Formats: sequence, structure tokens, C-alpha cells
Amino acid sequence: MGIRILVLVYWLIGVGYSFLLDDVCSTGNVCSCSQHGIDCDGKGLTEVPAFNISGHPIDISLILLKNNTISILKNNAFSSLQGHVNSMLYMVISHNNISVMEDTCFKGLEDKIFRLDLESNNLHAIPMAITSLNRLSELSLMFNPIQVLDINILSRLGHTLSTFKLTLEQFQRWPSGFRYIFGLDSLFISKYNSTSIKISDFHYMANMHLRTLAISNSPLEEFPVGICDINELTHLDISKNSFTDRTKEFFDVCHTPQRNLIFLFMQSNHFGVFPDIGKTFPAIRILDFSDNNLNYISGELTPMPALENLVLSSNNLVHFPSALSTLAPNVQTIYLSRNKIVDIGNADLMTFSHLENVFFDHNPLEYLAASSFVRNTVLHQIDLSDTKLLTVPCALMSLSYHSISAYLYDNTLECDCRMSCLSHINLSKISFTGHPQCTQPNISVTDFITNVIQANACATK
Repeated sequence: MGIRILVLVYWLIGVGYSFLLDDVCSTGNVCSCSQHGIDCDGKGLTEVPAFNISGHPIDISLILLKNNTISILKNNAFSSLQGHVNSMLYMVISHNNISVMEDTCFKGLEDKIFRLDLESNNLHAIPMAITSLNRLSELSLMFNPIQVLDINILSRLGHTLSTFKLTLEQFQRWPSGFRYIFGLDSLFISKYNSTSIKISDFHYMANMHLRTLAISNSPLEEFPVGICDINELTHLDISKNSFTDRTKEFFDVCHTPQRNLIFLFMQSNHFGVFPDIGKTFPAIRILDFSDNNLNYISGELTPMPALENLVLSSNNLVHFPSALSTLAPNVQTIYLSRNKIVDIGNADLMTFSHLENVFFDHNPLEYLAASSFVRNTVLHQIDLSDTKLLTVPCALMSLSYHSISAYLYDNTLECDCRMSCLSHINLSKISFTGHPQCTQPNISVTDFITNVIQANACATK
């Protein structure tokens, strides 16, 4: 989903890199090297190779060692890189079998590594070796069987660490050691093994400058009330939990509105009721409520006038939720993909004067009223892919006077004179993305509109 991808790139820090083959280093023809990175992803390595740097000077900023079978990071493992690494090195050693990191394994890079990814290894504690990284800003230990958090190690990391990602599957009490990470800005927790988090567990976080908090894949039964006291929180992810409280009053444990929160992710929580989010989070701008069990949305909810992006994909909605007209009057993007919506009426979208993007793809949509988009004057993207529409809907006629993309992937379209309503559609403004074809062989939708509909061939029949 587009919005989910955009927020996760912004919130969860997804970075893409490319490697241009070069002769700047040699590792026995195992790894790919470029001017700025070394790629040893999935090369069957059992240890860190020696990097024989040669040729013109390089300044490495990325090292990928993921998807190998390394079990030990030995002392001086990266000594061959000394003098060739800049001060903002991102090192990824995820998806190995690392259980031991010797104390001086990062020797020579202590002031270079600022991001370290050790996800999906076999670490039972935070290795002392990591404390030597005196400029480390981001550390991910997700999906390691961490059993203990040594406060001495956390306090040594606390002066520089701002982003911490951790799996707490071995913990049944919330770790108090987080308080020693003084500059913590973002905390991502997965698989916390408890049904609740006490309000006292979060008291120290109220005095921190925590802005991003994610607690996912955990058996939490209720919304952790301590979150209400984290005053600077702007991003909250409580996805994929096991909440038993899924009522309209889900957030009522917060007795005062939390006006800083602008991103809220609640997907995959089995909610059948839409909670009163606007009451507690009046400034919310992006809301992901996908992959729940919604059948409808009540009209008796507090409006969210700041809401810009709403994701309701993969629910059980049969009709467009009419309550959205008052609940989210200024929304710009609505995702309703993968629901059970059969029809869109003339009045469903009429009140959304700021709507720019709407996604109805992967619904059993059979009918789109002719005046559906008459008042959506800024709409420029509509996704109707993989629906049961048999013709290009006449509703697109009202949108063709400004540039718009209509997605029609995987549709079976019967091109016939039922499309005569499109005789004046401006094909220079509307783009039928997906190159939709008519059921008639060797004819595209645009060709049919041009050569049959706009040529008045239907009028002569």
C-alpha cells in the first residue's frame, strides 16, 4: 500500500543502495565493491573477510554482511578497512547466526559506525563490544533472543543512541533500563511477552524526548495507559497486538488530549469497532487502520479535521463509510483497497473538497455512480484495479478536465456503446494506467474511445 510504504520509509528508515562494480577492493571475488560501499549480502560467508583495498582512494559509508552464516565477530574483524571508512558508516550484519562479538571486533571503527543492524542473530545480551562505538546513533537488535539488558551497557550507549530496536520475547516485565538511554528519540519493541504495561513502567519516559514508539506483535490486552504521559510523542505504532479491549472507548484511558501525536498505526489488531481517535489525538494527520474487521464506522465519533491520509484497506466494509464526511472532512488520501465494497453512490464522495487520491482496488466494485466525482475538483489519482467494473465508468468524465491517473490493472472491460457517455472525455488529460484492454481482441480502451465512441459510431447504430 502506497501510504503505508511512504510512512514506513519516513518512520521505520528504509534505505536503498546500489553497488557499482569496481576494482577498489578485493575479497577473493566474493563481495561487490563500489566507491562508497561493500556488498557481501548472501555470499555464504562464515566470517568477516579481509578487504584488500587498492586503487584510487575510497571513503566507504555502507557495509552489507547480511544473510550469511557468521557466528562470531572476532577481534580486529574490520581492521582491513581502517583509513577507508567515513564517519557516517552504516553496517548491516543482520540474518546471520552471531552469538559472540569479541570486545575489540570493531577496532579502528569506534568513531565511524553510526548505524548498526544486528537483526535476526543469536545474541542473548547486548555485547560489550558495542559500547566501544562512541558515535552510535541507531542500533537494531530485533529478533535476537535477548534475555537481559545490562544497565551498565545501556548507560554507556545512552549518550549517543537515539534509535533503539529490540525484541522482548524473553521479558515479562517492562525493562527499566531504557531510562539510561538519555537521548532516546525512537524506540521500536517487538514481541514483548506480557499482556500489560503498567503506568509506572513509563513514568521515566515522560521526562524523555521520545517522539517515536512502536510496540507490535505483543499480547497486550489494553492500550498502555503510560503512553498518555509521553508528551512529545508524534509517532505511535501499536500494530499486530492481541487487544481484547477493542471498543469505541479504547483510548479513553488518556484523560487529556494528546496534541503532539500526528502518526498512528493500528493495523492487524482485529478491531470490529472504530475507536474514538479524534477525542484523544485531535492533531492526527496519518492513520493506518488497515487489516482489521470493520463493517462500518459510527457517525458518533469526534471529528479529525487535521487528518490527511486514511488507510482502511483490508477490512470488511461493504459500503463507503458515510461517517467519513464529518469524521475526516479534510482528508486528501483514502485507501479502501481489499474491502467488500460493491457500489459507490453519487453522494459518497461529494463532501471531500480536498480529496486528491482514492483507492478502490481489489473490491468487488460493480457500480460507480455517474456523478461520484463531480465535486472532487482536486482529485488526480483513482485506483479501480481488479474490480468487477465491466466498462470504463462514466464518472471519469467529470475528472478529465484536469490531469488524472485512473488505474485499471487486471480488469475485464467490455468495450461497447454503454461507454457513449465518454464521448467528450479529454484523453489528453486522463491517463489509463495499466494499459487496459477490451475483451475484444487487439483493441485498447483508449483506442475504442477514440475510434468508436468519439467517432460517433454508436450514434449511427
